[in-house]
Amino acid sequence: MMFGDEMKKVVLAGIGAVALTIEKSKELVDELVKKGELTVEQGKVLNEELKRKTQPDAAEKTEE
Repeated sequence: MMFGDEMKKVVLAGIGAVALTIEKSKELVDELVKKGELTVEQGKVLNEELKRKTQPDAAEKTEE
């Protein structure tokens, strides 16, 4: 197996971990909204903030 294949697997695992984290955090926010601990609007704002924080900034991409 080549080094490139191993690196590809690591990157894909990282992407999968981020996707799973986003999914689980959305479920948690939805559950808090259902229980009444957050309003629907607060839940939407929190979900958007979580999505924004998990996406790399354009500035970070250009620095690499």
